[in-house]
Amino acid sequence: MDQTRSTALRHLEYHAWATAKTLESVTPLSHEELLRDMRTSHSSVWGTLEHTYLADSLWLKRLNGDGNAKLADAEAVSDLAGLQTRWQATQAGLISFAGSLSDADGTRVVDYRFLSGKEARSPVYENLLHVVNHGTYHRGQIVTMLRQLGAEPIATDFITFVRTTMDY
Repeated sequence: MDQTRSTALRHLEYHAWATAKTLESVTPLSHEELLRDMRTSHSSVWGTLEHTYLADSLWLKRLNGDGNAKLADAEAVSDLAGLQTRWQATQAGLISFAGSLSDADGTRVVDYRFLSGKEARSPVYENLLHVVNHGTYHRGQIVTMLRQLGAEPIATDFITFVRTTMDY
């Protein structure tokens, strides 16, 4: 589990770093630009940010034993500052969770319900990697929306994180 824990931790640290960079990149947008319907899966930059935050919160609840958690259970946010504060706390919780895993915890199966109500189950380690992958997917959408709005996105690739946080 030691390698699994260190891999999960590193990727969750990346996820927190990339989220902070993404929030930084959307700060210059006007309220109208944040909410503009860009015809994406979550409509707007704001909708995509909010969805990703809610999903992170949902997974943290599931991993901590609340298999019936719903997206609506997360604390609501109404502005970027509130989103940043809540999301940082959620990501710190995910990192703390991963850091506390024992050798057997990574393969422990978590039971939960999909948003549709259907029962599901998957190992802790795979759930943690899903959180990171899900965030990466939606950050890519935000980069596209920023370009369409004429704004400048910030690079959030994993290798950029590695190059800026490691002393090689």
